[in-house]
Amino acid sequence: GMVKLELFGENDFMKKSGKLRRIRVPATEGPQKICINLPLPGEYAVVGYHDKNGDRRLKKAWNFKPKEPYGVSNNPEIKSLRLPKFSEAGFHVPMEGVQIDLHLVD
Repeated sequence: GMVKLELFGENDFMKKSGKLRRIRVPATEGPQKICINLPLPGEYAVVGYHDKNGDRRLKKAWNFKPKEPYGVSNNPEIKSLRLPKFSEAGFHVPMEGVQIDLHLVD
């Protein structure tokens, strides 16, 4: 399959109009390192999922809960069907860049 990551700023977080970058890379066993070029230092958030069958679509259940492993930067615990807020997922990126860990959960 593939791993898909999308980069957002605070404006229109998790909306198509707010997407700044999209990256798809082949999935590998275990942790992966993926680099995203940023427009400028600032506040960003990353959303990602493991597209197991490579069809470029996030499989969802009847209640819209993802059926493929997914995650959001800062790894907030998602207890309900609401989407995370930027305040939960956002992180600061200085000029030299930053490393974050994104844990995909089923």
